[in-house]
Amino acid sequence: MSKDVHLSDRETRCLNAWDGIDSGYCLNFRGISQRCTIEAHNVRRVVRSLARKGLLEFQRGLFDDCDGSVAGSGYGLTPLGEEVLNDLIETAIAALEAQP
Repeated sequence: MSKDVHLSDRETRCLNAWDGIDSGYCLNFRGISQRCTIEAHNVRRVVRSLARKGLLEFQRGLFDDCDGSVAGSGYGLTPLGEEVLNDLIETAIAALEAQP
């Protein structure tokens, strides 16, 4: 994994919330909880842990893609976060392909 970043099971599941999302797109806690299998009351702690590890970055003053209205704040992947997520995806694909 990139730069020996060690992730817990919850951190891995949380990071996967950004799988399939365009680079630069941010999610709020509710959006993250809806996209991964982490209980809503644990998302904040896990997201902030990922931010301390340099994988996510807090962004404020976000705008809605549909109508351009102010959408508040959220977290987005850093370049390191994108690299780690891509490594996780590649590892999962390789594991699936290796199965008989």
